Amino acid sequence: MAKNDSTKLEIAKSFYSQPLRFEKNLGQTAEEVRFFSRGRGYSFFLTPAESVMVLSKRKDQKDPSGLREGFKGRDLGQFETSVIRMRMAGANPSPHITGKEKLKSASHYFVGNKKDNWHREIPHYEKVHFQEVYPGIDLVYYGNQGELEYDFIVKPGSDPNEIILEFKGADALSLNEQGDLILNTPSGKVIQRAPLAYQVINDEKKTVASRYALESQNRVTFQVANFDRDHELVIDPILKFSTYLGGGSSDEAYSIAVGPDDDVYVTGSTRSMDFDTLNEIEGDDVELDIFVFKLETAPFGMNLVYSTYLGGSSFEQGESIAVDSSGNVFVAGWTDSNDFNTVNPIEGDSGGRDVFVLKISENAGVPSLDFSTYLGGSGLDQAESLALDPQGGIYVAGWTQSGDFDTLNALEGDSGLNDAFVFKLEETPTGPSLIYSTYLGGSFNDEAYAIAVNPSGDAYVAGRTFSPDFDTVNTLDTPDLSSDFFVFKLEENAGVLNLAYSTYLGGSGAEEMSGIAVDATGGAYVTGYTTSTNLELVNPIEGDSGDGTWDAYVFKLQEIAGSPAIAWSTYLGGGAADFAQSIAIDPSGNAFIAGYTLSNDFDLVNEIEGDSAGTDVFIVKLNDSPSGPTRSYSTYLGGDGNDRAFAIAIDSNDDAYIAGWTTSLDYDVVFPIESRSGISDVLVSKIGDTDTTPPVITTPPDITQEATGPVTFLDIGTATVTDDFSAPEFIHLFSNSPGQFVLGTIGITWTAIDQAGNTSTEIQNVTIVDTTIPVLTLNGPNPLAHELGTPFVDPWAIATDIHDGPVPVTAVFNELGPGSFEVVYTATDISGNSTSATRIINFVDTTPPTLTLQGPNPAVFNNVPFVEPGFTAVDTVQGTVPVTVTPSGPQTGTFVLTYTATDFSGNSATATRTVTINDTIPPAISINGANPLNYEIGTAYVDPWANAVDNVDGVLPVTLTTNQISPNQFNVIYTATDAAGNTASATRVVNFLDTTPPTLTLLGPNPAVYNNVPFVEPGFTATDSVQGTVPVTVTPQGPQTGTYVLTYTATDFFGNSATATRTVTVNDTLPPVITLNGANPVILQSGQPYNDPWATALDNVDGVLAVSGEFNQVSPNVIEVTYTATDLAGNTGTATRVVFILP
Repeated sequence: MAKNDSTKLEIAKSFYSQPLRFEKNLGQTAEEVRFFSRGRGYSFFLTPAESVMVLSKRKDQKDPSGLREGFKGRDLGQFETSVIRMRMAGANPSPHITGKEKLKSASHYFVGNKKDNWHREIPHYEKVHFQEVYPGIDLVYYGNQGELEYDFIVKPGSDPNEIILEFKGADALSLNEQGDLILNTPSGKVIQRAPLAYQVINDEKKTVASRYALESQNRVTFQVANFDRDHELVIDPILKFSTYLGGGSSDEAYSIAVGPDDDVYVTGSTRSMDFDTLNEIEGDDVELDIFVFKLETAPFGMNLVYSTYLGGSSFEQGESIAVDSSGNVFVAGWTDSNDFNTVNPIEGDSGGRDVFVLKISENAGVPSLDFSTYLGGSGLDQAESLALDPQGGIYVAGWTQSGDFDTLNALEGDSGLNDAFVFKLEETPTGPSLIYSTYLGGSFNDEAYAIAVNPSGDAYVAGRTFSPDFDTVNTLDTPDLSSDFFVFKLEENAGVLNLAYSTYLGGSGAEEMSGIAVDATGGAYVTGYTTSTNLELVNPIEGDSGDGTWDAYVFKLQEIAGSPAIAWSTYLGGGAADFAQSIAIDPSGNAFIAGYTLSNDFDLVNEIEGDSAGTDVFIVKLNDSPSGPTRSYSTYLGGDGNDRAFAIAIDSNDDAYIAGWTTSLDYDVVFPIESRSGISDVLVSKIGDTDTTPPVITTPPDITQEATGPVTFLDIGTATVTDDFSAPEFIHLFSNSPGQFVLGTIGITWTAIDQAGNTSTEIQNVTIVDTTIPVLTLNGPNPLAHELGTPFVDPWAIATDIHDGPVPVTAVFNELGPGSFEVVYTATDISGNSTSATRIINFVDTTPPTLTLQGPNPAVFNNVPFVEPGFTAVDTVQGTVPVTVTPSGPQTGTFVLTYTATDFSGNSATATRTVTINDTIPPAISINGANPLNYEIGTAYVDPWANAVDNVDGVLPVTLTTNQISPNQFNVIYTATDAAGNTASATRVVNFLDTTPPTLTLLGPNPAVYNNVPFVEPGFTATDSVQGTVPVTVTPQGPQTGTYVLTYTATDFFGNSATATRTVTVNDTLPPVITLNGANPVILQSGQPYNDPWATALDNVDGVLAVSGEFNQVSPNVIEVTYTATDLAGNTGTATRVVFILP
C-alpha cells in the first residue's frame, strides 16, 4: 500500500537503546575467550582471568569528499587501537561462566575453505555471569551500545573489600571531581563512571555510598559505606567509551535487499580481528571479510535474526545482495583470498582478485551456505552488482582486467584494459551452472556497476566507459574524451545473446554510473553522478549546479521500437559534491535515490533533517509522470561526522531502507549492527512517511458484572493498542473509568495518543446487573410430618434479596399421593430474579389396624385338610387392610399360622392360630392308560404315569420303579406318600411285543434270465428291528432249467415272517460234452477180452450226466461203441469209440 507522500517524512527507529550482544565462543576466536561482544569501534573479550576491551579509531582521516578510482570510495587509512585489560587481582582463576538472557539472534561463520572450521548457530546473550570470582561475590557483564556495565553482586556475609581491579593498557589511572575513574590511553581517554552501590530490602532499593580508591597507578578498589550485611549488595561501575570512538570506519554496508516478508538483508565488508593479535593491530594492513545480516521487520522496528561472516585469509568485499521469493539470499563481490569458502563451485581460485557468487538458504533462522564459487581469470576481476529473475536466474555484472575471464556464449572477447562483464548462473542440484558469460567494452576502460533484470530475463546493465569504440546499438549519444555513462539491454534465448540496445550518455565532463532499476514495462531508471554541465535534460526537476563539481544525475529510458529514448532526466544536488549511489523503484514507477553529499544547499522537500555537517546521506523520492518527475521528498540523514549511503531498497509498504556507513556518533541508526571487527560503523535506516494514522485500540470485552451494591473496584481489563509507527510503550493509553459503578450500563471511553499526536477512542460497555436470586428460607422442618385428624397450619417461608431486602413469598400446594403434599414457595425480586423452595408435608397415621381371627383357635382336623375359618383387619384411616398368612398352603401335624395386617403408614398388627391335622388315610393312586400295557419292541417307552390324591394333602407327587418279570415283561410300580407318612402303591404290567416282520431284500435282477449257464444266486438280506439279521430259506433247492420261481422266506424269533419271490429262466441249447476214457481207437488181439473204459458226460448247465453206451458190430474185426448223454433240457450228446480186433 503506497503511503501519502504529502506528509513530512520521519526516520523509523528500531531501538532507542540496544543492549550489548555477547557472543559465545565456540571456536571462532582464541580458545581462552569464553564470550565476546563488538560494536561501533569496540570489541570485548571475556576470559576466565580478565576482560579485554579493544577500542579503535582512525589515526588520520582522508578528505571525505574524495573517491577512489572506480566506484564506492574506500580509504582504510590507519587505525589507532587501544587495548585495555581488566584483571581482578587475587580472584578465582577458573570461575563458572554462563550466558544469561539469551537473545533470538545468532552468528554464523563460513570463513576459509575448510568446513570443519565453520561455525554456525552461535548464540547471543544480553549478559554474562561469572560465578564466585571472589568468595561469595559474582560478576555480571551487560550494557548498551557505547557503555559497558559490570555488576559485582556481593552475597550476604561476603566482603566487597576483596575486590581489586587491575588495569593494563592505560598509561595512568586518575579520578576526576565527579569520582569517575579516568583511563588514559595514548589515543584518548576512557571514563569509568563513579560506582553505584545499592541494596534491595523489602522490595525497596536503597543506595549505599561508594567510591573508587586508587591503590597504585594500575590498581583500584571500592570503598563502600556501612550496609546491611544480611542482604545482597550490588556494586555497578559503568565504563563509558563512546567519547573515544569515531573519525572513520572500517566496516561498510554496500548493498541492501528486502525479502518477501519485508525482512531486510545487508551485505558489505568488515574488518577482521583475531584475539591473538590484539597488541599488533595498528596500521593499514587490515583484512576484510564479508558480512551478511538479516533483520526481521516488526511493527515497531527490526530485530537481528542472524549475522553471518564469510571470507578467507585475505581481503574480500560483499558488493551486492538479492533475495528471491523463497527468502534465499544471493551475494556477489570479490575476494583476494585463495582459501575463500566454496561449496559446489564452478571453478576454483584463478589467481589475483576473483569474483565470487554465493547462495545462503535459511531454515528456522539458521543460514546454510548452499553454494559459493569463484569466477574470474588470472587478473583483477570484480563483481559490482547482482540481480535475480523470477525463474531463478542469477545475473552478475562487474569489470575485469583478465584476458582469460570465463566466457560462454559470449557476444565478444576481451578488447581493452578493463572490460565490463555480464554472466548468468542457474542453480542445479550439484551447484551453479554457467548459462552465459560475456565481455562488453572497447579498447579502453569499461566498467559495469549496476544490473537489473525484467521478468523475461532481459538484463539491463549500467556503468562507465572511457572507450570511444564501446559496443553500441541504437545509441543515444557519442563518446567524448572522458568517462561516459553506458546503458545496454541484453536479451538471451537458450544461451544465445542479443544486444537489444547499447548507448552512451555523457557530457563534457566525467560520468560515473552507480545504479539501475527496471519497471514492469521495461523502463530503465538509472542514476550516477557527473561533472558535466551539459548532459541532456528532459523534463528536469533542476539543471546543473553550475560549479563543475560532482552532481547526482537520474534519468529514465523508455524503449520505443527497439531503441532507447529518454523519458525524463534531471540533475540532483547542491553547490558541492553530490554522489548518487543506488536507485530503486516501487510498482508505480516512483524512483528512490540514495547517496551522499557535501552540499549544504541540497534541494529539500518534506525533509527529515534540514542541515548538513560533513558528508551526509541524502534520500530522494521522485514520483514518475508523463510530464516528468516530481519530488515526493528529499532529505538529509546524518550526524556530526561523515555518513554515506551506498544502497537503497523498497519494502511492500513503499518504505525505503538505506545501507552504508557512518562515523557520526549522533547518527539515528535503526539498528546498531554488530560486525566481526572492532569498529562497527555500518548504518541501516528505514525511511517512512509521517504518521497520520491514529492507533488502533482493542478494548477488553464488554463486562456484565453482578454487584451487591455500588462497585468501588472493578477489574475492567486492559486495552491493547497497535500503531503503524509508534511502539506500544510510546503510546499514551488511558480510560475514563469512574470511581464506582452502579446498576445499569456505563460506557467507558478508552483513548490512545501515539507519538505523532494521533488520537483514537473506543468504547467498552460495563453493565452492573442484579443476577442474584433472593434467599428463600423455610420456617419449620422439611419434610413436615402431621398427624391425620388434626388441623394443619403451614409454618410458611421468608425471602430476602441483596438489593430489595424482604421479598413477598407465594405458595402452591400439590398433592403427591394419599396423605402426602408438596408446598412450592416462590419469591421474585424487582429485577425478576426468581427462586423457589419445596416443603414436603406427610399426613401420618401412627395407629395399627385391628386384626380379628374367626373360628376355633387352636383348631383340630381329622383326615381332612385345614380350611381357614376367616379373619378381619380394619384401620381407622385406611379401612379394610389386607392380611398376609404364614406359612401358606396345607400342613399336617401341629403348626402355627401367623396373621399380619399393615396399613399404608406401616403400622402393623399380628395374630396367631395353632392348627393340628390328624391324617391316617393313605393316598389313592389311579393308573393312567391300559393295564396290562402291550408295547412294541424297538420304540421308546413313554409311561402314561399315575395320579395320586390324598384326602388331606390333595394331589401328591408319584414316584415310579420297575421290576423285570421276563425278557419281554416288566412291572411298573407307582408310589405316593402324603405329609403324614401314609403310603400307597399300584402296579402296571408292561408286555414288550414284536409284531413287525423282518425286511427281506433280494439282490440282483428279478426276473433273472441265464443262457447256457446255470443259475447262480445273486444274494439277499433280511433284517429285523429287534433281532437284527434274520436267516432266509430258499425253495426249490438245486439247479433248474427252464423257467421257475424261487421263494425266499425270513422268520424272526417272534414268528413274524417276510417272503419274496424271484422268477428265474435258464435257457440250455448246448448238448452235453462226452469225454471217452481210455484209448480211441482200441486195438485188441484176436481172442483178447475187451473191457470198455467207458466215458464221462459234462453239461454246461446240468454239470456231470449219466452216460449210456451201445455196441454195434460194424465188421468182423471192427466194433463201434456209441456213448450217449442227455441233459435236462433234452439236449443229447454222443461220442463213438472204434475197437479193432486183429486176427
